[in-house]
Amino acid sequence: MVALSTLPMIWIGANPEQIANSLAQLIVSVVDVEFAWVTMGEPAVNVLQAHKRADAQFAPRTPKSDWAKPNARFATEVQPQRKMYGVSVPIGREPGSVLVALCGRSEFPTELEHLLLRVAVNQAAVAVQQWRTEQSLRSEMERREALEAREREQRQREMQRELAHANRVATMGQLTASIAHEVKQPIAATVVGAMAAQRIVSAKPADLDQVRRVLDEIEKAGRRAGDVIDRIRALIKKEPLRKDQLEINGAIREVLELTRGKAATNDVSVQAKLADELPLVEGDRVELQQVMLNLIINAIEALSETSEGSRELLIGTAKTESGDVFVAVQDSGPGLSPVTLEHVFDAFYTTKPSGMGMGLSICRSIIEAHGGRLWASANVPNGATFQFTLPGLPYITS
Repeated sequence: MVALSTLPMIWIGANPEQIANSLAQLIVSVVDVEFAWVTMGEPAVNVLQAHKRADAQFAPRTPKSDWAKPNARFATEVQPQRKMYGVSVPIGREPGSVLVALCGRSEFPTELEHLLLRVAVNQAAVAVQQWRTEQSLRSEMERREALEAREREQRQREMQRELAHANRVATMGQLTASIAHEVKQPIAATVVGAMAAQRIVSAKPADLDQVRRVLDEIEKAGRRAGDVIDRIRALIKKEPLRKDQLEINGAIREVLELTRGKAATNDVSVQAKLADELPLVEGDRVELQQVMLNLIINAIEALSETSEGSRELLIGTAKTESGDVFVAVQDSGPGLSPVTLEHVFDAFYTTKPSGMGMGLSICRSIIEAHGGRLWASANVPNGATFQFTLPGLPYITS
């Protein structure tokens, strides 16, 4: 009884297999039987423990079905020319969970031995139930932690989208003059075309072919103005994240058109060397254009601080050996110091007097969310280059 009283402490944190093993060992040593089996249904456990005086090769690995009937007493011949006596005691109320013990003594089990067996299996049943309860609680905690982690991730994504949208709106605010210029040009072309058409129609005779050509130009100017407005709306409007297959060069050209006026105002020469036949990329067009918009405006602002030398900005694309799409924004500005280069993508780090330090941090988050990588390098002798890669989609051939 003293040995049995230590079982609850021994089984703290133990799993059913460990409980079964120690229970079988205890029964063999304390109750002094030749064989002890412990079988459990859920989880499935089957343990055989033999006394050192018994020959385990004569014992089945699993107790026979008629031995394992709950509360059964039986006599059997396990070893040649040797009769043994057995008893089975259920472990808890779960079907299939039972302790079976075999002994060579004909009086086995005595009333005391039967009591010891019942005490032992009752403690084992309690220990297994405690393990199941702990597993259930652990599973529930893991489920809750996973749910909370998903909710935190969702909140972070939502906050990231809000910050990205706010950054786009703020960036577009810097392009007011450039946007006005881009919209004013096609509107002016439309007015001039309409006046020309009126003059042609008023002539005697009217040149209808020339009227048609003028009307075509008016239509093109109107479409161009509409395209500019659509791009502005797309960048400012808050929409759910989209995953489209898109051609990066086309997205870059649209951003270059929006920033052309700002570049001209700051006397910046912009060149684009966009590689042909680039793989398509999968992602959100607006977010990727936001990255280009931030990088180009940052470069123009850096160049505007340059008082000597030319102000040049080069936008380039290429295909990497691994099939990814490579994009670079290179300027001839004052460059990046080692400290700035180390922290340029940190949130709230900025070298601008009025900057918030969120633009480049958001850019890196967007590129990483699209499976790519964004980094910066200092040019020699001056200037800086911001580069990123995006996974290229494989070509589909028919």
